Amino acid sequence: MRVRGLVVAFFALVSCTTTNAVAQEKGQTGLTMGYPATIGLIWHVSDTMALRPELSFSRASNELSSSTPPATSSSTGTGEAVALSGLFYVRKWESVGAYFSPRYAYSHSSTSSQSVSGSNSTNTSSTHSVTGSIGVQYSVNRRFGVFGEAGFGYTRQNSHSSLAVYDNKGNAWATRTAIGAILYF
Repeated sequence: MRVRGLVVAFFALVSCTTTNAVAQEKGQTGLTMGYPATIGLIWHVSDTMALRPELSFSRASNELSSSTPPATSSSTGTGEAVALSGLFYVRKWESVGAYFSPRYAYSHSSTSSQSVSGSNSTNTSSTHSVTGSIGVQYSVNRRFGVFGEAGFGYTRQNSHSSLAVYDNKGNAWATRTAIGAILYF
């Protein structure tokens, strides 16, 4: 709940402090939609820098029923992630801009299960990621743009299971790619 409150406060602050301008100029704000599945904002702080906060969430449930013998098991899972990228434009050609982007992301997921035997378990996981990417942004017109980026990063994950009574900590180095669209206000 605390992460959700921080995300809402950040989006409110960013949306209240922006002004209208032309494509990719200081103060311009837009809505971003990307893959991997995220929704966010982009705010051009200056002609050479932009901030891109992102948010993603998921919820899934599953129920398994058996008629012989009559039994039911179920599970429910939720996940939330927030991220903040800084875009530093290093070169611009008419409607194309090349940038490098440091990015920090935090995600949390939780799964609750009830088995046929009636035992309950809860698994939680939190992840911190730091990534560096290079990217290109193309403004199709004043109100619409697309972007693509590729990079490399470090991830640290902590997991806990109530049923198996374990704590797991892991580290990983991995590549990251992203594509998306921008709808400017």
